Amino acid sequence: MFQAEELQKLDKNYFEVIRADDEVDVTVISKNTRHIWLIHNAGYPMEESCVVFHAHLPACPIINMVGQTPWDRR
Repeated sequence: MFQAEELQKLDKNYFEVIRADDEVDVTVISKNTRHIWLIHNAGYPMEESCVVFHAHLPACPIINMVGQTPWDRR
């Protein structure tokens, strides 16, 4: 789970949090490259386990390193 104090530690000069859902999913965008990362706290096998999805532009689909979208995992 992502705590508010953890999100406050992001470099505000580089990242902008564009969405934070129930402390489980956080979406950030780079102010420099406009790349987007959706960070999903999977909570398994450890509470700190995360899956990171990435897109190069807001119009591109978000995929992880094995080619899955966030919706494939649900």
